[in-house]
Amino acid sequence: MAKSTELLQKIYDVTDHGLNIITDIFPEALSTDGKKKKFRLRTGENTPSACLKDPSDKVDYWRVIDYGGSEGERCFSPIDIYAIRRERGTQQESQQARDHQARGH
Repeated sequence: MAKSTELLQKIYDVTDHGLNIITDIFPEALSTDGKKKKFRLRTGENTPSACLKDPSDKVDYWRVIDYGGSEGERCFSPIDIYAIRRERGTQQESQQARDHQARGH
């Protein structure tokens, strides 16, 4: 367990406490002057319902707080955000391949 904690800390150290991971995936989370702003976590979302939360005394990394999900308020670490994006990307690629195959290609 200690090695995984050390690895996470190294990742957060080189990514501005995870901020770079989140903004690589959701660049709209920061305005051009670097201020936090609400953004859309889900495609098709009408109103931006997610926002960034600064590192605090309790945790040493940036988080995404999502107010728009059916489960109520949820908090995601940068690693959670990366994993969700990868999973969604894989699902979309699989669907595109099935669609392509269904068209007889």
